[in-house]
Amino acid sequence: MTTQPVRRRIDEEIQDVIEGLAAINWTPAQIHRELSKRQELKPPLPTLRTVQRIVKEATPKDPSGPWNLAKSDTEHSRIILDLIAYLINRTEGRIHSITEKEAEWYVKVHFAAPDLEISSAWLLTRTYMRRSEGYSSTEAMDAYLALKPWASKELQDGYSNFVKQNPNLRYSSDPWSLGKDSSGSMTAIVHSPDVS
Repeated sequence: MTTQPVRRRIDEEIQDVIEGLAAINWTPAQIHRELSKRQELKPPLPTLRTVQRIVKEATPKDPSGPWNLAKSDTEHSRIILDLIAYLINRTEGRIHSITEKEAEWYVKVHFAAPDLEISSAWLLTRTYMRRSEGYSSTEAMDAYLALKPWASKELQDGYSNFVKQNPNLRYSSDPWSLGKDSSGSMTAIVHSPDVS
């Protein structure tokens, strides 16, 4: 009988960062290098192979085809076009379109939380897609949307208390923090990414 090597669990915050950066089209090599630069992260850091596996798992399988205005519901077109504009700007053009399924999920998230930042709504979209296709629980994201911790300090405190009582329902709302500089501004993605 052959035994499989035991997979080491990685820190949830690191996993959230990997998934968040993958959602804006960072390559596994870019993500691995970024993780290696960050001294504040808890060791041990994942290997490049582990990052590659997480990125692959975090990328929803989506055969729905590209979204376009001609086939869209005109009622939601502006919402989708705003998302595409954000993605084009945030990824310096590497993401310039989305799929029908991504558009459908993004509209759901947007209407559930119209005051949520577009970056967080996009990450929620990708996470909902991945979990729904794997029939995994979406309770953590549902609770996050219901409790609206981004809306005020009071709601943020309420969400923190909820997560303390229900740690398995924690949803990381800001894996983008790795993509921010010390002032909190989003840092530019490398112009010529090394895709090795």
